[in-house]
Amino acid sequence: MRRGLFWLALAAAVLAGGTMPARADKRYSVPQMEIDALVLPDGRVAVTETLVYSFRGRFRYAYREIPLRPGERLESIEVAEAGVPYSPAAGDDEEAGTYRVERSESAVRVTWYYRAKDERRAFTLAYAFTGAVERGPAIAAFYHQFVGPDWDRSIGAVTARLRFTEPVAAEALRAWAHGPLYGAVAIEPLGSVRFEVSPLPKRTFFEGRVVFPVEAVPALAPAAGGGPDLDTILAEESRWADEANRARERARVVAARRNPALLISAVLAALGVAGWFALYRTTAWPHAVTPRLAPGERPSDKPPALVAQLVHGGVDARALGATLVDLARRGHLAIAEDRSEVTWYRPRPHYWVRLTGQSSDRLAPFEAELLAFLRRVASAGQEVDLADLPGAARRSGERVTSWFARWKELVTRADAARPAFEPRPTGAMIANAAIAALLIGTGIALVIWTRHVPSALPALIAGILVAALTATFRRRTPEAQREVLGWKAWGEHVKQQSKAGRVPPFGAADWGQAFALAIGLGVSKEFAALVDRLPREQAAGFYGWYVGALGDGHGGGAGLGSALGSFAGVVTSAQSSGVGAGGGASAGGGGGSGGGGGGAG
Repeated sequence: MRRGLFWLALAAAVLAGGTMPARADKRYSVPQMEIDALVLPDGRVAVTETLVYSFRGRFRYAYREIPLRPGERLESIEVAEAGVPYSPAAGDDEEAGTYRVERSESAVRVTWYYRAKDERRAFTLAYAFTGAVERGPAIAAFYHQFVGPDWDRSIGAVTARLRFTEPVAAEALRAWAHGPLYGAVAIEPLGSVRFEVSPLPKRTFFEGRVVFPVEAVPALAPAAGGGPDLDTILAEESRWADEANRARERARVVAARRNPALLISAVLAALGVAGWFALYRTTAWPHAVTPRLAPGERPSDKPPALVAQLVHGGVDARALGATLVDLARRGHLAIAEDRSEVTWYRPRPHYWVRLTGQSSDRLAPFEAELLAFLRRVASAGQEVDLADLPGAARRSGERVTSWFARWKELVTRADAARPAFEPRPTGAMIANAAIAALLIGTGIALVIWTRHVPSALPALIAGILVAALTATFRRRTPEAQREVLGWKAWGEHVKQQSKAGRVPPFGAADWGQAFALAIGLGVSKEFAALVDRLPREQAAGFYGWYVGALGDGHGGGAGLGSALGSFAGVVTSAQSSGVGAGGGASAGGGGGSGGGGGGAG
């Protein structure tokens, strides 16, 4: 049964691995959109949109939705690709090469179907739009959004051209573009108008307005209420153009500030980091001391947890694992290995901690608290499954997070009589904080001045870095620094012995304490490899408190070190243009017909 479940889970994982990345990678972009708009004699506009999609992944449909206001209509809709027309879809069919039109009072949605995968495709949507052109007594006006604000992604480039079936002299045309200020409009010599913007940001409209003679639309009836008036249009466009030109000038002035701002930011960042280093060098640089110990000699008789705290500057998983081993070698508990369920797909054995209560030596408060914790979460008061430690703690009502916080405090208090660190240099820390505040404040001011975050990034990043480095203003006492160097030298000695393939230079009675120290220093893997090189019958003496469940004995020191690391990790991780002659676009407008958005799926 177990084997069948395993293969079922493996198959599911393979299938998931084969399908999930494809979904995660599915995306599309619209690099180009070209629009050809032809004004017909009756005032309708024959529009042909060519939309280029770039697909990543599998796609099967795209859509275009165009809003309608009262009096506007969308007719004669056709979809094609590479000159091949699509057919109207039958019923709910979504067959490739078909399209569907859905109408409401306020919009028309055209959806077309295809099959695409990791490729670029160009689709053509053609329709006749009524309502974009109005006729007045002296002029006619085209006012239309080529792209509306409903697109949820940017379009790489939008190009639109307005043409007339009846010839119109270029000098009789006036044209404006509305949208991003870097958009452009140009009246062409043959009497057409070209609109361009690249790129067009998402949720941003781009529209055009063109004033032309009424002779171009002889079959269009004059609009009720008088229709468009040239003076009114000129005044409106002039106001928008003035606003746009002022915005361009402000943008030009602000852009000219970016290079000086970047230089100022970079210089201040370098000076700020240099200021931190100068303060650190004079107030927190480690004392120059020499351990003067023989290779492999221990600098003190401190408990392993206090050694780990001293060397690493705090209490973490290494101190916890080291204390567990130290308690085991002193007889307070035993560590048992169960290899009964080891298989090729589950190579790790199972580990238990068994509380023996056989030792009577004196315990430090943090050691007694660890034993008490294990006793509280143990099943039947005798053993703890290391793999099920969180579950056992939950069942016993123990909160691992709060317990570990208390335990760390006990370890810290155990060596409080001999502080390892000198008092922090308050003056240097205040000066460093002031440097950080100056850098961050200057960076914010540069962002406001240039409206360009990258120009201020060096100062901002340096300010955050210098603020974080305030924590480095902490220096060990000369005695503590000498001891730390001695312990690091002992750890390096263990590594060198392991790399050289030598046997451990100590007896069986000393191995447990040495192993606990190695865990605290973070060299347990190298240390265990020393013992594992011994013949099995000789090595057994080094593991008197480590009980193998099967006849061939234990799984080795490396396996034990890994298990203890998992135990400690489980506990600690619980913390845890105005006149219409062409030029740039204005930011005004927004009143044109059409627009809308689109997408793909």
